[in-house]
Amino acid sequence: MSKLQKIIPLILLIFMLLIPVKSEAFPTFDEMKSQADGWLSKGQSGSKVKEDDIASIMLPIGQFLVGIGAVVLIVVTIIMGIKYMTADPNSKGKLKQQFLGLVVSTVVIFGAYGIWVMVYNFMDKIA
Repeated sequence: MSKLQKIIPLILLIFMLLIPVKSEAFPTFDEMKSQADGWLSKGQSGSKVKEDDIASIMLPIGQFLVGIGAVVLIVVTIIMGIKYMTADPNSKGKLKQQFLGLVVSTVVIFGAYGIWVMVYNFMDKIA
C-alpha cells in the first residue's frame, strides 16, 4: 500500500507535466519576436536619451537614497556605541571590527557622488 501511495501522485504529476496548456498570460513566440523587433526599430530610429534628462531623473533618487543611508548610519552608530559602552573586553574587540565596516559604509554613502563622477569620467574617456 505504501508503494502505491507514492507511485500514484508521481504518475499524476508526470501526466500533468505532459499535457500541453495554452495560457493567455504568456505571449507566443511570434508575439514576443514582433515586440522585440518593434523595440529594436524604435531604438534605431534615432530617438536618444539626453544626459540632462537622465540627470534630472537620477538626482532626486540619489538624494533620497543618501538621506536614507544617513539615517541608517546614525541609528547604527548609536546602537553600536551603546553596545560598545556596555560590552565586556572580548565583545569590544569584535565591535571594533564592526566599526571598521561602519566607517567604510559611511565613506561609500557620503562619497557616492565622488565615486559616480570618477566612474563617469573614466567611462567617458573610454567611449
